[in-house]
Amino acid sequence: SFDHVQFLGHTLADIAKEKAGIIKPNTPVVIGEVNGHQEVKDVFMHKALETNSRITFSEEKEEIISHEINPLGGRDYITKNHGRIQAQLGGLCQEKNTATILSAVEELTHLGFRISEENIHKGFSCVTEETGLNGRWQKLSEIPLTICDTGHNVAGIEYIVKQLEGMKYKTLRMVIGMVNDKDVSTVLSILPKETEYYFTQASVKRALPANELKEKAKEAGLKGEDFQDVRTAYLTAKEEAHPDDLIFVGGSSFIVADMLNSII
Repeated sequence: SFDHVQFLGHTLADIAKEKAGIIKPNTPVVIGEVNGHQEVKDVFMHKALETNSRITFSEEKEEIISHEINPLGGRDYITKNHGRIQAQLGGLCQEKNTATILSAVEELTHLGFRISEENIHKGFSCVTEETGLNGRWQKLSEIPLTICDTGHNVAGIEYIVKQLEGMKYKTLRMVIGMVNDKDVSTVLSILPKETEYYFTQASVKRALPANELKEKAKEAGLKGEDFQDVRTAYLTAKEEAHPDDLIFVGGSSFIVADMLNSII
C-alpha cells in the first residue's frame, strides 16, 4: 500500500523497489502480498533474480482454504497442510498474514530448521503471550465492547472498516488519531460517516494535533470533538456510550500504545 511515500516513492512499484532492498544474496524470500499488481511482482522477481534468491509469493500457494471467527475472538483457519489452526489474533487482515507465515515456515523447514506441527499451532494460539504482541484487533472491554487496532495506513484502515461493517452495535464511537506523515485525507475519506468521533493525538512529536485532525475530518464529512490525549478521549467515549455501543481506538500504533498504557 501507499505508506511513507516521502521516503519510499509515489508509486507502488517505487515502494516495492525500496522494500525489495531487504532481499539478501542467495537467501530465500517470501512475499506476502502483491494484490494483483504485476508491476509490483515484477520488481520483487527482478531483485530475486539479481541476488540469486529463491522467491515465494504466498498468495499463489493458496494454503488457506477457509477461515472464521472463533468463540475467543481469534480466527480458525482450515489449511491444506496443517489442518485446523486456531489463531489468537482476530483481525481480518490476519488471513494474509497467516498465509505469509506458513510460507515462511515452509521455507525455514527447507533450510533445515526443525519446526513441528505443535510449534506451529502453539505459535498461532499463544502469539500474544509468547511475543508480547498487543494492539492487533485486541478486545479491551466487553461492555461496551471496546477494540483497538494498530492499522495506520490506507490498506490497514480498509481492513478495519470492512470488519467494523460486519459487526452489530447501537452506535459506533471511534477514538482516532494519526501521525503527520501519513495519507490522512485518504484515510479519513474511507472512515464510516454515521459514527461519533473523538479526535485525539498520541504523546509523540509526529502526532498530528487533534484540532487539525478534526478540521481535516470535517472536510471528509466526519463529526466529533477533539481531545488533547488518548485517555481523555477514551473516557469521554466510554461515559457517553450505551452498553450496546462499540468503541474503536486506533488510527496509529502510537494511539494504541497510549491507550494500552492508560488502562494498565
